[in-house]
Amino acid sequence: MAKTEARSLKKKAIATFDNMLRYMNVKSHVYPTTTGLAVVTTGHAEPSLRDEIFCQLIKQTTQTPKVEWQLLGFRLIYLCLSAFMPEKASQQLLAHIALYANPDFEEKLPEPATTVEAVASHCLRLFIANRQMQEEMALVKDAGEEGKGLASSAGSQPYIRRDRSPSPLPPVKEGRSYNSETATSEAAPGSYGRSGGGRSRSRTSERLRGNTFGNKGALYRRGSGLYVTLEFVKNITKGQMTQQDDFEEEEPED
Repeated sequence: MAKTEARSLKKKAIATFDNMLRYMNVKSHVYPTTTGLAVVTTGHAEPSLRDEIFCQLIKQTTQTPKVEWQLLGFRLIYLCLSAFMPEKASQQLLAHIALYANPDFEEKLPEPATTVEAVASHCLRLFIANRQMQEEMALVKDAGEEGKGLASSAGSQPYIRRDRSPSPLPPVKEGRSYNSETATSEAAPGSYGRSGGGRSRSRTSERLRGNTFGNKGALYRRGSGLYVTLEFVKNITKGQMTQQDDFEEEEPED
């Protein structure tokens, strides 16, 4: 049974990599947006493939021979982040996105997003929003478990609260990279086309939390199904990203 499942997962991984290359126009396809949707759908349905998908996208957008391929690769990263996060490869993905994003990614971005820098900046915004949503959901879960423990142990032993603080994102260095000691991209240069294996609490990311999981561009909602549509994939492929994350500039403080 285990061998059968492993073979099935391997087939899905190979098919997903092929769809990835077709979406990026490395390989031809009559309807490339459907292949992008297939990648996102597989990643959402198969948590064990999520790190593989993101690591492949890191590789395929590193030293890419054509700007078009790299641009589409980052758009696919955005689509995947709209539906799921990495399981264990978060630091590698964060470092890779930050390397290409505009250091002033919280500022208003061009619309449509037609450059790698602009798309990577949207990816960075979405990554931060997702990370903080994960942390908030973990805090809510912990609070629920603590409440159950308090109810069952009332009158028998003192209640000890387990503090859990949000883990900060790696600090931003000057330029376009994150602290190499805390976040290092492991993308292998020159591997293109071959298969193979912030700020932590900014006001911008506070607002993005609601927008990412709200009504506009809501592809991943608390704990349940996938809300990816082909129309959304088409919009992102055209670079219509500001409308999807519904980002607005903050009012200046007095």
